[in-house]
Amino acid sequence: MEPEQVLGPQNPNDGPLLRRVRLHQSWYRAEVLALPRWGTTKGRSPRQLGSVLTDQDAAAGLNFSSSAAVNLFSTRHAAGWGIDPRCSAYMTSSQALTINLFGLLGQHKMWLLDCLNTWLRRSDLRHVESLELEFAPARRSLHLKDQTRIDALIVVSGDRGSEVVAVEVKYADRFNSRHVDILTPSYQELAQRSGLWPEASQVLADRRVNQLARIHALATSHGLALDIGVPASLLVLAHELDTVASTVVDDYMRSVAGPLVHRASLRTACAAIVAAAPPHQKSMARNLQLRYGAESESSAWYTESVATSPSTNRVTTSTLPMARAGAMFGR
Repeated sequence: MEPEQVLGPQNPNDGPLLRRVRLHQSWYRAEVLALPRWGTTKGRSPRQLGSVLTDQDAAAGLNFSSSAAVNLFSTRHAAGWGIDPRCSAYMTSSQALTINLFGLLGQHKMWLLDCLNTWLRRSDLRHVESLELEFAPARRSLHLKDQTRIDALIVVSGDRGSEVVAVEVKYADRFNSRHVDILTPSYQELAQRSGLWPEASQVLADRRVNQLARIHALATSHGLALDIGVPASLLVLAHELDTVASTVVDDYMRSVAGPLVHRASLRTACAAIVAAAPPHQKSMARNLQLRYGAESESSAWYTESVATSPSTNRVTTSTLPMARAGAMFGR
């Protein structure tokens, strides 16, 4: 039986990263969730895809990997939170990944704390004070006066005192897709006040790091508003084959004063989640890892799909051995 008969249609126009991610999510839908049906994209040019849930399955919350994630999505959606309409149905959605990740960890602060220490390569964080998803200040006029949101904003405390950690989560969507003019008085005043960037004018004018600079600036502004003296950190979680993300993060890292910018692959992040999981949450953690951090499980299907696909993108970074691919994004 050919892959599309089981996994559903793929998109031959996908680039290497999205192609690999889409097939794995299609495999997860068919093999793990045991859903034989697939859905259709929305918009002006709808198409059936194996990585999209049917409307019925999406309404049942099947794009979320735990009851905690389902509850988080439902609560935020009911409150008018800025939910991407694709979030409940598109299995490749970064927002769905964020909800699945922090919906689960947010229920257990010590679990989240252990993961943060691992992801940031630290051991001195002792307590999680707060976690907010899709963070935006209640009064933007008191901060940077734009529409920037942070996927997850965490206030922690430890040997250095309280500090802010901003987490940006990327799965398969285009990195840094929205450019905002940040050569503004608000950003320039923050740069001068915080000393975040030694060459602030260059950072604020650089389109490549625009998204990361905005996120880091908002986290810094939030910390200053809370009278937190420790500089804010930025952590990016992304797919290990996302070479664009790793390059942009490294470029931004070099422009920041001090070791405040960190990155980790989703595979590493999921492994840490499993390792730190409380006994009663091990199965949920392994399920999250299977979905986002264990693409080797679908590798046979991927190989067959590439062999039978008319696409010309058959030799790509997606076919690199995992050890080499992992080196691109860090472990």
